[in-house]
Amino acid sequence: MPAQVPDPPRLRPGDPRLLPAVPVPGWQESLPSWINRLCLAYEVRGPDSIPALGLNVRGEMRPTTAGLALSPPSIAALGAATGFSEQTIGGMLLSRFTATALPNLPRPPYGHPGALTAWAAGAWALRRHSNFCPRCLARDGRWRLEWKLPWSFVCLDHMIYLCNRCPQCGRTQSGLCWGRDSRECRLMQPASDVAALLRADLPLQKEPNAVCRGRLDEAATVPVTDARAFEGQERLMRWLYGAVDESAREEEFASLTALAAQCLTPETLRRAQPELRPVLPLDGDAWPRT
Repeated sequence: MPAQVPDPPRLRPGDPRLLPAVPVPGWQESLPSWINRLCLAYEVRGPDSIPALGLNVRGEMRPTTAGLALSPPSIAALGAATGFSEQTIGGMLLSRFTATALPNLPRPPYGHPGALTAWAAGAWALRRHSNFCPRCLARDGRWRLEWKLPWSFVCLDHMIYLCNRCPQCGRTQSGLCWGRDSRECRLMQPASDVAALLRADLPLQKEPNAVCRGRLDEAATVPVTDARAFEGQERLMRWLYGAVDESAREEEFASLTALAAQCLTPETLRRAQPELRPVLPLDGDAWPRT
């Protein structure tokens, strides 16, 4: 009598399946950027793609927490859908910086939608937007992980200061696209701008509620002319990505803080992100005393 072959396990609705083709994560690419390229490959738009990857835990992929951290079940589900290891997926999350720039990250699971949001509100990270290098975006459309940290202010590949605003509408960018071109501004035309134009009886440049579509990869750039700023950014990146011995990280962090206070010029600080201004306040054109 032939042996009976057991029935294959049934897939439940919502269970992630191994995708036939998955883009390889880029060097220091963020998780939202990688997921966006995955959505582009399958022509899936919007956040509806998130549950298909097993990322349906509340609070983990909200606009203010996407790419911050994932619980072990979410990492396992994403690995099952894409075939990449837990280490690879974890390397695309900001939680990899808990030993350096982002301490005191709450432990998973993140079942409560406000757990990560409450922590991110007090962390020195860019919650609702991201810096970016226009030339990096023009090259491959990938958003780097460190761009979400105020510690990152220079592109070491192109020796220019990072940007954070659309050259067309002037608003800060987040890099969250979910299946759309990450080099375009996806923000809607503000209703206040539309109302002001109508009150002034001026023609609208776009239809109301139209997407801006400004080209981020065409934003004006400022070259780094001070070698000390470039060297300081190199040291910061080595510190962030763990190229410094664990026992020396605290000492290295203190020296990097001193380096920033000595090397950043008032002109650089005037171009700095809003998060940096309260830390190094300027007294007119004089160097900060604190």
